[in-house]
Amino acid sequence: MRRLACVAALTAVLAGCGSEVPTSGDVEGGNPRLGAELIASTGCGACHHVPGVDGADGRVAPPLDDLGARPFIAGELEHTPENLVRWIMEPQAVKPGSGMPDLGVDEQAARHMAAYLRTLGTDSG
Repeated sequence: MRRLACVAALTAVLAGCGSEVPTSGDVEGGNPRLGAELIASTGCGACHHVPGVDGADGRVAPPLDDLGARPFIAGELEHTPENLVRWIMEPQAVKPGSGMPDLGVDEQAARHMAAYLRTLGTDSG
């Protein structure tokens, strides 16, 4: 039963992402389409508005509409693919006391998520 629920949730996420989500990006080993799915399943949308991700309409944290075009991540790090991966994996190590919690995201998942987020606010996203 649990597997059926996971398949149903993933199907809903895929339907919400639409074909406009690119399948490759500038994050080595990252797939933006998988990143959008992971952003939805990790619950990022509870706090952030994330375009192209169903249910990601949170108003607690900054909207991520133009994250791919921002020069800094969390006002702390130069916006590079590797720094975004690091931020997603361990925000409290980057900026202790930040409202962004450590979500237990492994490196591969963070690469996919970063690949999607870097498309936002750019010509490819």
